[in-house]
Amino acid sequence: ARGYNVILVASDYDPEQEVNSVDAMLSNKVEGMILTVNDAERSRALELLDEEDHPYVLLFNQPIRTDRIAVTVDNVSATKSMVQTLIGAGHVKIMMLAGAFSFSDRSIRRYDGYVMAMQDALLEPLPPLEVDFGGHDLKERLVGILKEKKPTALFCSNDMLALAAIRLLPELGFSVPDDISICGFDGIEVGEIVRPSLATVVQPATEMGRQAATFLFDRLLEKVFYPNLTFMPYFIRFGESIGSAAPSN
Repeated sequence: ARGYNVILVASDYDPEQEVNSVDAMLSNKVEGMILTVNDAERSRALELLDEEDHPYVLLFNQPIRTDRIAVTVDNVSATKSMVQTLIGAGHVKIMMLAGAFSFSDRSIRRYDGYVMAMQDALLEPLPPLEVDFGGHDLKERLVGILKEKKPTALFCSNDMLALAAIRLLPELGFSVPDDISICGFDGIEVGEIVRPSLATVVQPATEMGRQAATFLFDRLLEKVFYPNLTFMPYFIRFGESIGSAAPSN
């Protein structure tokens, strides 16, 4: 709308590919960038942009550093709210199914929120079950963990993992939500049309992108006053994938 051309690049959260992509964009003299990186705290791609003093805004990442502009939701608070919903349904053995922490700093923040919710309820947090980004090893990993830990609910760090779990659990002899409740994080629309419909944390992705673009243009226009970290509002979308825990649990 402002007369700029947009170049889209996917990195598959590969840190080396992130550096290559940023280097290519700099070589093509782009005026600014909006990025979602593997890990904002250890990103060589962001260090490269900082060294060049090149305008950029992070989207979805929730950096600890205060000198990087970012637009996201509060992943810790949002996860805490979602896990509290499971606890409110009577679940006490809740496990987090996470995209590998090495691929996503968002997963790490969400685990922090899970731990806080469990501790506040005087429940024991369980170690996360980390799987690769595509969830290709999910079935084999689930078989062992369900037998060993016997969780009655799974909080999944993203909706795609949650949907994969909903598909796989019946193959393993479990009904959703009668045996195991499932919830996710993202709010993708397909979660509303599957059965059981997916309970999840909804991120306002379109508004987040719009806000990130606004901040980037502010930087390009050299406006001085802008927040470093902006939290956008999230909400819990209740779905059929959460049921009450059995009394015996």
